[in-house]
Amino acid sequence: MHPRFRFAPSPTGFAHIGSARTALYNYLLAQHMGGQFILRIEDTDRNRYVPGSVEDILHSFATLGIKWDEGPDKGGPYGPYYQSERLFIYHDYLHKLIDAGWAYPCFCSTERLEQVRKEQEAAGTASHYDRHCRQLDPEQARAKMESEPYVIRFKTPLDGTTVVHDMLRGELKFDNATLDDHVLLKRRRSGEKFAWPTYHGSSPIDDHLMNITHIVRGDEWLPSTPKHKMLFEAFGWPVPSFAHLPVILSPSGKGKMSKRDGTTAIRDMISMGYLPAALVNFLLLIGWSSGDDRELYTIDEAAKVFSFAGLAKSPAAYDPEKLDWFNGMYIRALPLEDLADKLVPYLAKAGYISATPSPADMDYIMQITPLLQERLTLLSDVVDQVCFFYNDVEDYDNTLLLPKKTSKEQVEQVLAGAIECLADESEFTGEVLHDKLKALATTLGLKTGQVFMPLRVAVTGRTVSPGSVTDIMAVLGPEKSRQRIKLAAKKLASLTDAASLNEHNGHTS
Repeated sequence: MHPRFRFAPSPTGFAHIGSARTALYNYLLAQHMGGQFILRIEDTDRNRYVPGSVEDILHSFATLGIKWDEGPDKGGPYGPYYQSERLFIYHDYLHKLIDAGWAYPCFCSTERLEQVRKEQEAAGTASHYDRHCRQLDPEQARAKMESEPYVIRFKTPLDGTTVVHDMLRGELKFDNATLDDHVLLKRRRSGEKFAWPTYHGSSPIDDHLMNITHIVRGDEWLPSTPKHKMLFEAFGWPVPSFAHLPVILSPSGKGKMSKRDGTTAIRDMISMGYLPAALVNFLLLIGWSSGDDRELYTIDEAAKVFSFAGLAKSPAAYDPEKLDWFNGMYIRALPLEDLADKLVPYLAKAGYISATPSPADMDYIMQITPLLQERLTLLSDVVDQVCFFYNDVEDYDNTLLLPKKTSKEQVEQVLAGAIECLADESEFTGEVLHDKLKALATTLGLKTGQVFMPLRVAVTGRTVSPGSVTDIMAVLGPEKSRQRIKLAAKKLASLTDAASLNEHNGHTS
């Protein structure tokens, strides 16, 4: 049998970094081993169902490049792939367990179960079902099933040990006496033909019927593993191989990563401006290593080398700075046209352009993009970085026009000389402007920084901005550049307080 991996999320929330990493690892293992990857939606917990979460899961994984061979949107030979459409299957199989002596009907009311729990808590004992209905005569139990509501419980062995082999953790032993007779099938509700299963009653059945050979999931499911192994064995089915992945820790390394530690939903991270390829690369390395120092992988490259041997046994911390580094690297690797296209939604949302930009808009963006590419960490950073290209320069502290160890008179000469340099519009390029302004610095006996810094402030309103000031002026054009420099000259003229000038003349460039 070909290896068959699955990811089976519950639609109780949106896809997040933890579920995305588990899905990614299953997909990569399937690819590396020449097998199939199956997506199954385990939607039997109706109380916690979140509308829209299935669509979000499908869209988020597809955005990351995680492709499934079978699933709810694609179908396949072992469907349906929604558990809510498989209730009749669980009903038949779980009732067969009663016939085989591996399960029994439980008629205990909610009130009785609550009373038992309180008594156990008062006695300081483990809170487990007291197996009251396990003692019922099988024939009497069958008769009661015809007229009374019931759940189906697994008849867990009262002693002995269940041994589970985990591909990451080795041999794990579970004392059967510590396990309860867990519920496999809930009570059938009024008006429904079939009762709903629990996770323990549905997942192993689906894994067998869908020919799943490997179950790779988060280690929060480790306590469920002996229960699932017992169910496979009760049916006489082969037990799949298990591997339980360590959790992703918070950035501090203390405790599991959660929403309190920052954004974790994939859709929100994409919206913030993280590239799917960067997210995949980042998730890949939170718990896996190829054994060398390589850090950058496409998803296809990772599939060629990804294996169980590289999986970590210990949890790793979520490192937002590393994620930002990855994103910056991938942004810088994008062709300029691709980056420009990816910036459009953020520029449109900010109101700089329309949602369907004109050719002139795109031409302008293509002029700006080379200045930004080396400075962007997130795509959304573009909104703040380019505001001066689309809006008038914001009001700024006039003293910013004065670089360190530069007098007001010297800056006046710089601004006046720059206006003259910009008068010739025949070759208005960043390179030509740079040469002219560098020559101006020589003429005035100033360092280039004493010339370029006040001009940067004049045309952008900032001491730090993307690109060289001459490239910025080339994009803005001669008229707009001259207007802003003239405005800066007026601002400079308003600086008359000598004490104030001396105080602020320590501004660095």
